[in-house]
Amino acid sequence: VRAFVYENYSIEHKYNLYYNAASISIINQNLTNGWHVSTYNDWTVLLNFIGITSEAFETSDKIAKLRSTNGWFENQNGTNEYGLNLIPAGWKDTDKEFKEARLLVDDGNTNHSYTYMFDYNNYYSKGERNPDYVFPIRLVRNLT
Repeated sequence: VRAFVYENYSIEHKYNLYYNAASISIINQNLTNGWHVSTYNDWTVLLNFIGITSEAFETSDKIAKLRSTNGWFENQNGTNEYGLNLIPAGWKDTDKEFKEARLLVDDGNTNHSYTYMFDYNNYYSKGERNPDYVFPIRLVRNLT
């Protein structure tokens, strides 16, 4: 994927690259058949599978199943039961870096960035962000 990242679409970071909304279509166009940037639907299916059906603080034990077994602070490491190995890779706005796990998702629009966020308080949320902010992504492979 790195070969298909263009200037101003991503920045280097400790855990790999951050991407903005405009880079999603470029990435998807250049991935091997069957792979794509994760979508809201991909995340909804995963979260429903582990029993999370709405944004809530009460999901701490379930969110822990998605977290990596190290890298989180204050005893917030997870069990990684489902192999997602979610790390707090952070994200960046125009001048500040944040440390939760916020992942850019593909909603088919480059005018804004949609993300899923998993923070240190065992809470998750989804929301819209500035299209120029940059985030890590997760790729998904179709099994059919």
